[in-house]
Amino acid sequence: MDEDDRHRALARNVRLYPWFKFFQALIFWQAIWFLYYEGLLSPAAAIALLAIKDLGVVVFEVPSGYLADAVGRRPTLLAAAGLTALGCVLIATGNDLTTFMIGEVLVGMGAAFASGADSALLYDSLDELGETERVAEVELRAWRLSYAGYALSAVAGGLAMLLAPSLPYLLSALAAFGALIVTWRLAEPPISGTIAMPLAQLGLVLQRMTTPLLAWVLVHTLAAYVMGHVAFAFAQPYVAAGLAELGLREGAPMLSGTIAAIMFVVSIAASMASMSVRRRLGPARTMLAAFAMQTLLIAALAAIVHPAASVLLVLRLVPDAFIRPYMLELVQPELEGRYRATYLSVQNLAGKLVYAGLLLLTAGSIGEAGRLEGPALTGVLTAFAGGGAIVLVLLIATRRHAMGRAG
Repeated sequence: MDEDDRHRALARNVRLYPWFKFFQALIFWQAIWFLYYEGLLSPAAAIALLAIKDLGVVVFEVPSGYLADAVGRRPTLLAAAGLTALGCVLIATGNDLTTFMIGEVLVGMGAAFASGADSALLYDSLDELGETERVAEVELRAWRLSYAGYALSAVAGGLAMLLAPSLPYLLSALAAFGALIVTWRLAEPPISGTIAMPLAQLGLVLQRMTTPLLAWVLVHTLAAYVMGHVAFAFAQPYVAAGLAELGLREGAPMLSGTIAAIMFVVSIAASMASMSVRRRLGPARTMLAAFAMQTLLIAALAAIVHPAASVLLVLRLVPDAFIRPYMLELVQPELEGRYRATYLSVQNLAGKLVYAGLLLLTAGSIGEAGRLEGPALTGVLTAFAGGGAIVLVLLIATRRHAMGRAG
């Protein structure tokens, strides 16, 4: 491949990256997973299965990041799409806890293989093109397109469940195949440096995480991941609990899907102001403001469990537009190609570990209750809101030291 062909291939990577994120975001089960498992098993089993999916990432997140650094970004992303498709098929066709567990682990593996490798492929491509200053811009564009995919699949998934409970998972398998096709057209970008042996690579990553800037971003990322996903995990029982007071609980799948779709549309609209806010506040303070919004939202949901309060859920994803693109803007320049995907995978793994552990604790605390609603739901949300407030204070207190003049 000559210089012109390589330039065109890498430019195609930049163009296709947002479309890969779009197909990856077509998660038709997102608005119905709790209701699906609750109907077949129990609320505690539903929460535990979600935790198992994240725990599946524990085993494969870091090895997949290392694989992306050692073997390549493209083959790792191809594996991610295939694993996701297989996991969704198993969940759609299964009827027992063991099959569901295997399916969730495979879906978790798919997420692990994609995380880190996708952003690393984009940054490496931009680096080779001499356009690394565009990373936040392209990531934001990909983020918007992925959220359009989330919105589309949320509504479609709610409708699909009315036709057949397992249909959302079959549609998600087809979407993963679409991601596979897009990935096939990507070119492998050059990776700078020499890959180390696995343990040495991990040691290098952990050492980098102790620097003030990267340590601050890590703590923020962990907390933001948990708070954002708490609202995701408990949105469906929250909607169902509110409708139950009106005797309309059977409408929960459709309302949940509709609210989820509106969430993404509102978030995309908010993202239009994202770059402007970032220019005024800087990346770190923009991320802090977004995390404060996440915490306040959980606190508000804990204080009010009512169908009318479901409107608050449409704000759940607004903070994402002000966190991930600028987190990557801060982190990527501090990393080298030889460990970039491994680093991002370790960071993602840490978030999933903390979240999965908290979910398992929550599942244990609610026991075998038939449904999660009333005081139990309020108590869970209040605990998470309190924890978020404590972390927010710590992040504000340490921002200046971590960022220096950049924050």
